[in-house]
Amino acid sequence: MKKLGILTLVFFNYGTRLQSYALCKAIEKIKPSSLPFEVINIEGIWSEKVVNKKKLLINCVSYYKTKSIKKIFYLIKWRIEDWLIKKKDHSEEEAKRIKKFSSLIRKIPYSRKKYTCTDIRNGVLNKYSAILVGSDQVWNGIKVPCQDIYMLDYFNGKGLSYAASFGLKTIPQKQFNNYQHRINRFDKLLVREENGVELCKTLGRNDAECVLDPTLLLSKEEYQTLISHDELIHENFILVYSLNYSYQIYNQADKFAKKNNCRMVILKRSFCPPKASVYPNAIQLYEVSPEDFLWLIHNAKCIITNSYHAMLFSIIFNKNFYLYLDKCDEENSRMLSLSKICHLNNRIVWEFDTLPLTNYDIDYAPVNSIIEYHRQKSMNLLQQAINSIM
Repeated sequence: MKKLGILTLVFFNYGTRLQSYALCKAIEKIKPSSLPFEVINIEGIWSEKVVNKKKLLINCVSYYKTKSIKKIFYLIKWRIEDWLIKKKDHSEEEAKRIKKFSSLIRKIPYSRKKYTCTDIRNGVLNKYSAILVGSDQVWNGIKVPCQDIYMLDYFNGKGLSYAASFGLKTIPQKQFNNYQHRINRFDKLLVREENGVELCKTLGRNDAECVLDPTLLLSKEEYQTLISHDELIHENFILVYSLNYSYQIYNQADKFAKKNNCRMVILKRSFCPPKASVYPNAIQLYEVSPEDFLWLIHNAKCIITNSYHAMLFSIIFNKNFYLYLDKCDEENSRMLSLSKICHLNNRIVWEFDTLPLTNYDIDYAPVNSIIEYHRQKSMNLLQQAINSIM
C-alpha cells in the first residue's frame, strides 16, 4: 500500500507543532481517500549555537551605524544575564511546559516509533512511497545541521517539499555545492518565501513556487475548537512574544501597554532575559500550551513580536500587531515576505526605533482577501504535487 511520510522539525515550539497540525488537516481535505499519511516522529534536530561573532559584529556596524556600540553593549549584557539565568535549575518548569504540548501532539498523526538520525541514515524512510519535506526551517543549514536527512539523501522514492524554508538570506558558500546537488532529488518544490524561490534558482531549480505556511491553510473558524477555553488573563493586555536577544522590544511594549491602559504579558519559550520584575505590572508566562498560545493571541489587544507564527496567528485572528525586528536577524525574510504580500509593511518597526503608542487598527478586509486567494492557490498546488507523486 502507498503511504506518504511527512518529514518536518519535531520539538516543543508553538509554531513547529501548529504547522504540523495544520498541514495534516489540509492534506486530509485534499488527499486521495485511499492514501494514508503520517508525520515522521524524528528526534529534535535544532541548534541554537548559531552565532558567528565576527559576522554579527560586522552586521551590527553595517546596519546600526552610530547605534552599533549600543547594540553590541546590549548583546553582551544579554549573554551575561542569560548565562546567569541558565545556571539555575529550571527542569521542573521545563517538564511542565513540555507536558502542556501533549493534547496537541495527540491530534497530529505521528509515526508510532520515534526515529533517530541514525535510523534515517539506515534507510527507514524507504518504507514510504513518497516523502513530503516541510514546513518550517527544514533547509536552514546553520540551525538544522542534518541537511542530509531533510534533503533526502537516504530515500529512494519520490520527494516533494511544502513550504520548506531556508531561513537564510543566502546559502552559506561552504554548503552551496551540497545544496545544489541535493535539491535535484525533489520532484516538486513548494517553498515558503519568495526569497526561497530565488535561492532555488541560484541552485539551478527554476520550477520552485511560493506557498503559504500551513497554518494559513486553515481558517479562523477551524482553529476555534483548538483554542483553550481557560481564561488566562482577566483584564486587557498586550502580548509580547520575542525570540531574539532584544531588550528594546520589552521596553517599547511596556510604554505601549501603559499608554493603552493594558497589562504587559510576556510569553517566553525559554528562561532568558529580561526579568519581568524590571517592568512593574507585567506578567510573565512560561508553562503555556499551544492551545493557550492561541488563546493569548486571540484575546490580546495587540501583539508585539518578532515571531513568524505569532504574526501568522495575529493575521488569522485579525488582531492588531507590530513586528519589532532586529536588522541583524537573517530570519526576518519570512516575515518581510508575508508583510509585503499582505501590504502590512506599516506594522514593521526596527530595533531602536519607537513603537507607535496608539493601537492603530488594521483594515483586515483586503488582507483577508489576499490570504484567501493565496490559500486556495497553495491548496491547489499541494494537491497537484501529492497527486503527481503518488
